[in-house]
Amino acid sequence: MSRFRSAARTNLTLGLAVLALEACICTAIGCSDGFEIDFASKGSWPSATYEVVITTDGSTSSATVVLPFESCAVGPAYSGTHDWTLIQSGCALSPSEHSLGGITFAPAMPAHVEVVVTMDGQEVAAGSYAPIYQHVQPNGPMCGPTCLVAPSETLEVSFSD
Repeated sequence: MSRFRSAARTNLTLGLAVLALEACICTAIGCSDGFEIDFASKGSWPSATYEVVITTDGSTSSATVVLPFESCAVGPAYSGTHDWTLIQSGCALSPSEHSLGGITFAPAMPAHVEVVVTMDGQEVAAGSYAPIYQHVQPNGPMCGPTCLVAPSETLEVSFSD
């Protein structure tokens, strides 16, 4: 008789669990791990050679890119081991609308980030960041995915006249 009660309890528990899952309606909102720094400037980006130097947790790497872009297929020239991506913006638009959109760190999650942006060797932006990562469940606690993200930051880029 005790086997019967044990089996009945197990079936009841499983049945309640199934009902709880069926009652949960999940959306399909996605997310991804990481951190992003957006570049902001007043006006358009001048034609020049830009270098973005990134130090993450003591490791330094860089990317060099020329504006306007040669084409959408030509990406930045990276040096050093990098766990970040430089965002090129507007490559399909007129050359006056080409710009650098920022940096993404995914799936990397650095604890400390330093950024220096130069235009033809002259510094036009610099920033230091200590991202605070949080678990995010955009579809609710019973639905996936779960991502580890930090709020994005903005780096102001200033061009001298």
